[in-house]
Amino acid sequence: MKRIADTFKNYLGANPFNDIQGRNFSDEKIIQEFQPISKFWTLFNNQHEVIIGTRGSGKTFLLKMMRRSMLRHIDHPTAKSLVSKKEFLSLYIPMHLEFVRLFSDEKIKDERKKELFLLMFNCLLAHSLVLEIQDLLISETSNVDDEYLLAAKVCSYIDKSWFGGYKSNLYTFSALLDKINSLFYSIDPNTDSLDNTPIVFRRQLCSPLFAIKDHLERVFNLPSPTWIICIDEAEFLNDEIQKIINGVFRSDSNSIAIKIATLPFHHTTLETTEAGLSIGEGDDFVYSFIDLPFDSNDFIDLTNKLCKNRLNGIHPEAEQINELEDFLGMVGTDSLVDYYKLQFGEERATEDALEARIVSQFPPKRKQGSESYANRRQTIYKKYYPILFIRDMYNESKQGNKTPGWYAGADMVRKVSQGNPRIFIQLMHALFEKAKESNLDPKVQHRVIIQFTEKICSATKSLQSQGPIISSCLDKIAQKLHDKTHGEYIVNNGASFTLMFNDKKDFENNKTWIQLAIAHSRLIVEDEVKKSKIEEKTMYLLSNSYAAQYWLPMRKGDVVKIRSDEIHSDAAETQIRISTRRPPKMQETQQLSLFDDLEDNS
Repeated sequence: MKRIADTFKNYLGANPFNDIQGRNFSDEKIIQEFQPISKFWTLFNNQHEVIIGTRGSGKTFLLKMMRRSMLRHIDHPTAKSLVSKKEFLSLYIPMHLEFVRLFSDEKIKDERKKELFLLMFNCLLAHSLVLEIQDLLISETSNVDDEYLLAAKVCSYIDKSWFGGYKSNLYTFSALLDKINSLFYSIDPNTDSLDNTPIVFRRQLCSPLFAIKDHLERVFNLPSPTWIICIDEAEFLNDEIQKIINGVFRSDSNSIAIKIATLPFHHTTLETTEAGLSIGEGDDFVYSFIDLPFDSNDFIDLTNKLCKNRLNGIHPEAEQINELEDFLGMVGTDSLVDYYKLQFGEERATEDALEARIVSQFPPKRKQGSESYANRRQTIYKKYYPILFIRDMYNESKQGNKTPGWYAGADMVRKVSQGNPRIFIQLMHALFEKAKESNLDPKVQHRVIIQFTEKICSATKSLQSQGPIISSCLDKIAQKLHDKTHGEYIVNNGASFTLMFNDKKDFENNKTWIQLAIAHSRLIVEDEVKKSKIEEKTMYLLSNSYAAQYWLPMRKGDVVKIRSDEIHSDAAETQIRISTRRPPKMQETQQLSLFDDLEDNS
């Protein structure tokens, strides 16, 4: 199959995969790149939800796209229905790192912090609400004069409701937004009294909405909609602030539904601000998980959309790209088998030849017993051929300067991306850069992917305060799995393992780094594990970036038990022995956010 990537050789333009963080995207760009996953449509309900996803999983995209102002630009029957019925109206509220700074400041008293949070949150909500009202009005009125008059009436009413007084000279949405901005940015957290700020912003969470929603529903003829409050990046909120939001979960109001997006293990309390009153999963809220399997239809569709959208219009050949396979090319229909054939030839890759090679590498007892297998082909070939492939490819890579064409192709790119949109875009950036200087044949793709995964593994050291510990432990775990995979005999191995702890204290001492590794997609666990704390018996899967670096099968296989003291031993005694571990290096109206965000390079 033609590889369209090769037509980009000597391309001088900018890399279209430069942008990776959804929080920095314009609304227009989000609309262009949005590919609704199955989970997205289920979020439109009246249920409070805690949405859990690893870093870069697309939480921000999902929440921003829930706004009616965004949905009405999507050519999808469900989107069209949601827009026309107006049964759900969503507001987007970002929580950024300034919350951490503010609520960790020991100079500010706890009660003061709660007051500030309430004020700031309601300002953000009010800002988002005004933007959605403005878009609703524009989309629902066909006459410019009618639009102007209705806008003046609505803005005047909101101004009086929020800021007080019997009369208002404020008649435009821009003036209303300016007034909210002024309130938001004028407060000094350390000194200013809040007594003179409008009471509606201090009364309770979401008060600005409650104050005007009945009026809005009458003016716009809304069918008593559910107002969905989308709170993004809630991992930055401490327990005391989470308790305030949890209190809304316990409210009797059927008119709002809170959707909180956060990292795994960061919804840390079920308590409310009312002593002895807690929320319960299933009764007051539910957990939802948005991380995608790399081989799911959702992720395949998403990667195809991103590839096509990013490359569209930058090159004459790009118009032929409809899916990732068009850009990277294909060698056959079964990526594992066909890339193995490409490396070693058809004769060595027949099922009979592979089965014989697998049996020859069995331990003596298994080799003898294999002759009596009832379903020999299923038991031997289907179970062990991926392991044989990785063993042979690894051995091939050690022969002088040979580079096998193994880590290549669309399926492998999706596997290495681990179902994570941000990782996928980063990897595509690296592949596109290489495509500008050479043909992107399988061997070249292999080198790019190895170099990329090396950077991912190296970046583990910079993950918050636990980075060096996470990096050291994962390197040692990966090395042990590598030794098992590439030992004298072939075994049903993969990238899965459990950790064996000496005692409860040992387990507690390891929990923090393990949970951070999961949140940043270095370790993979079942969804149910992400909503609560890990357990001693939890089964882990090394990410496919680590699997590629250490030449491990990207599969579960038999679970390997590893003692915790083995991965915390002295570094001098556990030098990484694998030679391939480190390969040679080759504008629109913007919504308010809580001050300036800090860059997240994870």
